[in-house]
Amino acid sequence: MRGFPVIVGLVLLMGALVQPVPVMAGTAFPPGGDDPGGDPTAPIKIATGTDSSADGYLELSPDEYGSYGAFGVVNGITEDLFRPAGLSLQQTTFTSGLYLFNPAAGQQELLSDIQEWQDILLAGGGLDRSVTSANVASDTNGDTVNDTLVSSFRIFGGATDLSFDLTQLASSLGGGVAQLRQDYTITNDGAGPISFVLVRNYDGDLLWDSDFSNDEVGTTMHGAGLGSYVYMQEANIPGDTGVTLSCTSATKYYGGKNGVEPPLGFPAFGFGTDVQIWENGGIPTSWVNYIAGVDYDVNGDSGEFPPGVGDPADGFTGMEWEVSLDPGESTTLTLNTTYGQSTPGGCQLEASIKEKLVTAGDRVRVRINLHHVRQQTVSVPFVIWLEDRQGNVLVRDTTPAFTIEFGDHLRFMWQLQLPPDIAPGRYRVMAGVTKMLQGTAWASEPVEIDVSP
Repeated sequence: MRGFPVIVGLVLLMGALVQPVPVMAGTAFPPGGDDPGGDPTAPIKIATGTDSSADGYLELSPDEYGSYGAFGVVNGITEDLFRPAGLSLQQTTFTSGLYLFNPAAGQQELLSDIQEWQDILLAGGGLDRSVTSANVASDTNGDTVNDTLVSSFRIFGGATDLSFDLTQLASSLGGGVAQLRQDYTITNDGAGPISFVLVRNYDGDLLWDSDFSNDEVGTTMHGAGLGSYVYMQEANIPGDTGVTLSCTSATKYYGGKNGVEPPLGFPAFGFGTDVQIWENGGIPTSWVNYIAGVDYDVNGDSGEFPPGVGDPADGFTGMEWEVSLDPGESTTLTLNTTYGQSTPGGCQLEASIKEKLVTAGDRVRVRINLHHVRQQTVSVPFVIWLEDRQGNVLVRDTTPAFTIEFGDHLRFMWQLQLPPDIAPGRYRVMAGVTKMLQGTAWASEPVEIDVSP
């Protein structure tokens, strides 16, 4: 037997626990068929629980690319609903999705099935997209409601050939806060190296005070030690109505209000779901690390009507990642959208897979490092498992419980025994944490397993 060389990294984010995560196999095929591959189907709803009247309830129906929003209801299904503490259940998002730009080749693509969004952009981006595995839903916490979606898609054209494996999890963080976590595992299937840019644009329309145009945008990331993040919130109901976009590996951010022209000049911010990013081939230079009405690279809040704002005073936020991959190389980007507060939800944990050669029957060593920054003391086991691309769990282990106090650094390594008869192909190594006071945590990375005759 021989194995492919594999060096991969994992990033886990911990949020609030409502109940332990059993981490069971639970493939739910899309309606109308028993094959998860092929064309996309109507979006499948995932939610944080069964009770839509509970504080912090979140439900979403993202497409296979991780895009969602009320602009253009896909196949008759609205896209996200959230209930902050003490407030009503409301739609929050007009559009949320990724742009991909390959500057060297002059290529670009909007990763979204929202046709109305596609229609406002100029045609001819030089790239195509296709869903290679339609959304498969599962219930990971045993509450009878699907909370996780797994899908795959491909972006291709010219020398560009990228495959994406996407896992999306909706979870409650407690206290009226919820989170959508999206793990994009990207593999360069092209013949040569590639460098590209991903931009996540979040155009929220927060309606708890019945006015979408008075939303504030801002950041408090500088000096906070929580990675990169930007937020939107109701001007008259701050905090509880915050929707925060965060990622530790983001390189740039922006917070816009329609009509405001940044100090570095043209173009002025538009309506969020607009053409400026697309026509610029990425975030305009004058927008980079700027919050409308505040300044560059500093904490601050736009307020409802920053100087120069137009009518309506529409707001939006976004972040950017720069990615470089050699042929066959993979990486994972973890994006979190936190509902109900203006900071990211959860503590950060990092892990890595030690093995360089992976074959059937091998032991995979997973190294875990946790810095516990919550005030609570918790006693938690970790769960590590292997699943196929349809979400079926093939093998799993649960560690003994670790007691972790505020400020502790936990470091340990665990060996996961792979089945000796596993078929060659691409799988996911997953890691999770149960019984966290600040939520469930999990991460995924691709693993190639090869068995020679």
